[in-house]
Amino acid sequence: MYSAKEYYEIVRKNIKDVFERIYFSYDRTRGKIWSELMDYIVRIEPDRYIIDLGAGTGRYSLVLARSHRVLAVDVAYNMCKVTLRKAKRRKLDANLDVIVADILSLPLRDNIAKGILLIAVLHHIPYNIFRRKVLEDVVRVGVKGGIVVITVWSRYQPRHIVRVISTYLTGRALEIGDAYVKWRHMGRTLKRYYHLFSKGELRRLVSSINGLTIERIYTMKLRSKYFPQNYVCVAVVNKC
Repeated sequence: MYSAKEYYEIVRKNIKDVFERIYFSYDRTRGKIWSELMDYIVRIEPDRYIIDLGAGTGRYSLVLARSHRVLAVDVAYNMCKVTLRKAKRRKLDANLDVIVADILSLPLRDNIAKGILLIAVLHHIPYNIFRRKVLEDVVRVGVKGGIVVITVWSRYQPRHIVRVISTYLTGRALEIGDAYVKWRHMGRTLKRYYHLFSKGELRRLVSSINGLTIERIYTMKLRSKYFPQNYVCVAVVNKC
């Protein structure tokens, strides 16, 4: 049996290895941004710092860098390389810094960010204790009054319900909601770990963090009128 920390390292390696390999196809298929998420961040004063955790190939970082100082953080070197290359091509590199780092141990000072994004990131973290640690670090690096925007995938999509049940029945799930989602790459099938959320679970998680106050939590139904695809949580850093 693996300890929680050992299992986290296994999942982290899975996520890193997959995204190091699929960065090109990921960048081609993940260019669209959700404008309503940007609305929460762009109200921040232009001279304030924004951190994009799990930035991927920079789809949000690059838009925000037009008007703000942005730090893009991702665990995959190839993702960061694409972000930096696009920033230079668009002449945004003066406003955008890019680092390779694990969000469980951010190499950042306290109280530096007025806005923090975790777009489709938290669901790649196994175990509630580690998801809590990520959010506690968000509070640490955020300034009082800072805006935190979190999105996660819902477990109640029909395609995911089957995956969740299958993962549980085959003994690979450590928590209800764990699943492995496929990505086709160069003729091979790669599997990425997900912990798929319920809305209540996301609410309980964020509410349990000292220094975070939920401003709004809601469902996004992008492909279906009936089934939630994503949950969005907007929170405010309220530490002393």
